[in-house]
Amino acid sequence: MRITQQTSEVPSARGPETNGPLGGQTCCGQTGSGRLTVGCVPRRNKACRTGVAYPLVSIVIPCYRQAQYLRDAVDSALAQTYPRVEVIVVDDGSDDETQSVAESYKERVRYYRRPNGGLAAARNHGLSCSSGQFVQFLDADDVIFANKIELQLNALGQEMSSVVSISGYRLLDMDTGRELNPPPMDLGSDPLGTLLREWETGVSIPIHCGLFARDVWGRGPAFDESLAAREDWVMWVMLALKGVRFSRVDAVLAEYRVRRTGMCHDAKRMSVALLGAARIIRAALPENRKKELDHHALDLLVSAVRGGILPLAPDYPTLYARTRAEIDLIKQSRTWRFLTWLNRLRQMGRAPDRR
Repeated sequence: MRITQQTSEVPSARGPETNGPLGGQTCCGQTGSGRLTVGCVPRRNKACRTGVAYPLVSIVIPCYRQAQYLRDAVDSALAQTYPRVEVIVVDDGSDDETQSVAESYKERVRYYRRPNGGLAAARNHGLSCSSGQFVQFLDADDVIFANKIELQLNALGQEMSSVVSISGYRLLDMDTGRELNPPPMDLGSDPLGTLLREWETGVSIPIHCGLFARDVWGRGPAFDESLAAREDWVMWVMLALKGVRFSRVDAVLAEYRVRRTGMCHDAKRMSVALLGAARIIRAALPENRKKELDHHALDLLVSAVRGGILPLAPDYPTLYARTRAEIDLIKQSRTWRFLTWLNRLRQMGRAPDRR
């Protein structure tokens, strides 16, 4: 691994710094006092070379009422073979044991507590508190594998800005213990078009698969805090609009754990959030790309209504129309007529079988 960029300053909570090439670390990950720094596993880290400067990587773990899973996430962050990481836990107003779990790691983890504001706000808060040249987001109920950051930075080589490295992942049903088949992750030659047309139907990228160069967001936040869900879709689309390069690492380096109690299983909430996310994305798109989003959002919403997740109640067509911003066109479309017909059949008890 040949990285020559100047490293970011490590916060004082992680111990004293010196003026060495790693900001106080020798190549084996030791400080001047001989203590190991966060996440360094020098005996296993084959990338360590004398005189090589490593960029700091910030691992941001938001947590809201998930203390029972948090330890697995933090342990996976601290187990990284890459020698220079900081681990940040953001407690989003939890009323469980989140604080005691985070503080049990003492100086190895930086803990912040904030009033509950949602996942997007917690992630943004962690980002603002971090110092890394690269950022790794990790939800409290997921894990990353020990060599994830090392392999992704090695793959990037000298490319240190305006880039996101994306790894593969294992999809695990925690209720049954079964490994599931994850959807494809290939963004192809037109990442923006793929994200607009195929998000969650043809492509899906869990947030912890990404390793982000910090500058991809500029000075602004990474996530739109007005959204209760689907904030990651908006984030990926905005990066594609900026022309950020997406680099793929063909290795399974993360585990996405799904549970029936998880947010992704709140189908109605996720479907409603789709409308708000699509509206935000649409406002940022050039005119020649808006139809791609309109058709995809429409297809997702039709599936939700047909599956009984969303009723065709008066409030949904209103939100739906705002999302597409073409009220008259929607009401004249075949899809709108189909939804109206389907709703009438359901009221008569003759709706098609859900499949």
